[in-house]
Amino acid sequence: MNVTLDNGNDLVKDIFVFDTIESTVLSLSGPSSVAEGSTARYTVSVDHAPQTDLNIDVSYDYISASNNDIVAITKQVTIPANQTSAQFSVSAVADSIIEGIETFAVGIANFQGGNYKSLAIDNATVLTNIQSSGGGWGEVAP
Repeated sequence: MNVTLDNGNDLVKDIFVFDTIESTVLSLSGPSSVAEGSTARYTVSVDHAPQTDLNIDVSYDYISASNNDIVAITKQVTIPANQTSAQFSVSAVADSIIEGIETFAVGIANFQGGNYKSLAIDNATVLTNIQSSGGGWGEVAP
């Protein structure tokens, strides 16, 4: 917001006010299933674009698994300033173990930046089933 003050004596002052965004909602969306050997794509989004980069911790972990292959991974995803979303991927790695359907959870938490006065998380977790012909899942890709 730009405010101009004039005292009537040809003295003009411009005042620039940069306020933070009052409130916004952060959410996570993604598929409910992914085939083994394929990639599941997830989106972190806000309903008001951040004024500065918004960094969000993203983690995923198995809910059900076999063969002692539970792996917890956390990485940071950034919604750039003036954008409303960022995407990342989780790959379901093909292997030779018959495991049936396994479920993993993808979650968001611990956000920093954005210049929001209030940031509420609407959907913090997405559950995704791996449709297995042999098992496993892999790494998060930006």
